[in-house]
Amino acid sequence: MPSNDHDLLVLVTNLFGTDRLSFDAFERMKSFLINPLFRPIAEDATQWVTVGNTMFHEEQYSLALKCYANAIEINPVNLDAWNNISVTFERIGRLEEAGRCRQKIAEINNVRSVKKVK
Repeated sequence: MPSNDHDLLVLVTNLFGTDRLSFDAFERMKSFLINPLFRPIAEDATQWVTVGNTMFHEEQYSLALKCYANAIEINPVNLDAWNNISVTFERIGRLEEAGRCRQKIAEINNVRSVKKVK
């Protein structure tokens, strides 16, 4: 685990491929990576969505998409991640991909509805 902010910034830069993060984004990522109250971010889909939201608000859309994709890899039915991917695709003009994400959200909701009926 990184021992200081510089080492942590290097780690974050290596993970996300950028050194242009704002101080706020860096501080939020730092809290997720080293705060013992959180499970490690690599294992928690919700934390990936939260970091993705920070990247989205920083207008780092490719990084946001990577974070949301990590959340889906951990939890393939994470509706927040699918929805946020759709919104991000819309923001960058990739409307076809956004539509496919909305279809996936509908599929997940349909499966959940069928399970509730049984």
